[in-house]
Amino acid sequence: MEDRRCIICGKEDEKGLFIYDSFVCHTCEREMVRTCVDDDKYRFFIQKLKKIWLKQNA
Repeated sequence: MEDRRCIICGKEDEKGLFIYDSFVCHTCEREMVRTCVDDDKYRFFIQKLKKIWLKQNA
C-alpha cells in the first residue's frame, strides 16, 4: 500500500497526487496552485517540494 501522508502538511488523505513516490494531498495541491509567487507561503511550498528532488537524487 502506498503511503498517503502529505509531504506538505503531514496529514493522511485519500485524495491527492503522487510526484514520484511522494504524496501531496488535494487540499495542499489546491493551495499551492492558488498561491502567488510573491507570497511567503510560496517559498514554504518550494522548500517542501525540494524534499522530492533530494530523495530522487540521494
